[in-house]
Amino acid sequence: MSKHRFIFVVAAGLTAMVVSSCKKSSSGPAVSHWTFNNQSYTATSTGFPSTPAHTLIAYDTAVQPQLKVELVFGHMPTSNQSFGVVNAFSGTIDSLHCAIGLISGPASSMGIAGASSGGGTVNVTLSNGKVTASFNNISIQTTPTNFTTISGVLIEQ
Repeated sequence: MSKHRFIFVVAAGLTAMVVSSCKKSSSGPAVSHWTFNNQSYTATSTGFPSTPAHTLIAYDTAVQPQLKVELVFGHMPTSNQSFGVVNAFSGTIDSLHCAIGLISGPASSMGIAGASSGGGTVNVTLSNGKVTASFNNISIQTTPTNFTTISGVLIEQ
């Protein structure tokens, strides 16, 4: 198992532990939102927890089962940059590439709902040291034979 594939799998497994690590925004109208499987979501929390490293996580805890989006980077973004999206399980996550994972379920037993299958771009911009990541029509594999897309904007709070 590659190092970055391991990081993605560990990230999925540590979901319950990092829920409290992300801070909910107390001001400002900009919130993370995304569309997955033809359903729209709005984040109740978005941030970079201390574990897993270099992973921007957005949660929508207002829906049941809960859904979170993870953008896994090879390093913490430090400038405006575009990242190519790789297959979350077999691609190389490095300074030019990232992966996307979707995790669903109750906080105590979340499981993988989908993962990037490769292709597309995540555009990152920085403002006041905070990351905004936007992506459109990224292919997500939900089962060995089923694919859908995700589009959205994740705004670090």
